[in-house]
Amino acid sequence: MTYRHKIGATLRLAGRLTLAGRAQDMSDWAAAAVMRGPAGEIPLVAEWLDAADGQLQLYVAAADQAAWMPGRYAVDVRLTRPDGEVLISDSAEIELLRPTTPPPAP
Repeated sequence: MTYRHKIGATLRLAGRLTLAGRAQDMSDWAAAAVMRGPAGEIPLVAEWLDAADGQLQLYVAAADQAAWMPGRYAVDVRLTRPDGEVLISDSAEIELLRPTTPPPAP
């Protein structure tokens, strides 16, 4: 399934990391994410909402999307533990769309 996002709206995607349907304790793990597509790599803020319950959020403020281009982008999450172990999630697809309604004039 492709998530559709209008460029210029706050991007906030949250979910729980699971293994065999069970939430994973991700305490001590660092998370990083980028979207890759027509505009190259776009960094996302990856922050734990509740690391012990595996709840992660990917975020980009509306004001930080001015250079974004429409198209289909792949996104995954790279997880790194202090001892150097690395996990990478499955990829998901995000389709970036131009908004119909422009922002209000200043």
